[in-house]
Amino acid sequence: SDKLDEARQTIEELEEINKMKSFHRQKLKSAIKSQDTSLMERALKDVKLDGLGEDMKDEINELEIVLKKRYLQKRLKGNLNVAIKNLDLVRLRRAIDEATTAGFLKELGLELDEAHGLLSKLERLELIKESGDGTNEQPHCRNKELHCTAR
Repeated sequence: SDKLDEARQTIEELEEINKMKSFHRQKLKSAIKSQDTSLMERALKDVKLDGLGEDMKDEINELEIVLKKRYLQKRLKGNLNVAIKNLDLVRLRRAIDEATTAGFLKELGLELDEAHGLLSKLERLELIKESGDGTNEQPHCRNKELHCTAR
């Protein structure tokens, strides 16, 4: 009778653990789907608090990858916006390269479009500045591309 009660209790505990795993698995999936970093962080914390970190390694790894990608995307978006705001040619090139290399062409499309447009304008200004080196020739006459726009 004692062994039977022990077995029943063990089965109940296992069922409870499976329910918790299922609940957390669903919570992790919906957090990933939401793309909300605070929801993802909370879901991750809850799984670990319930002591299921080892049992749900794969799900946790998947969520951590998505989370790292979101944070990278936010950082790159911030870099693009700072470079755009400061009209910084070097930062702008770097931010565009980083965002492109990281593969966020779709997610950061608007920022990249704005950055590319601004980069093009800043490079033209740089060329005009560099060509104004004291000769009598007009700056816009040296560069055929700028010739028409500088008149």
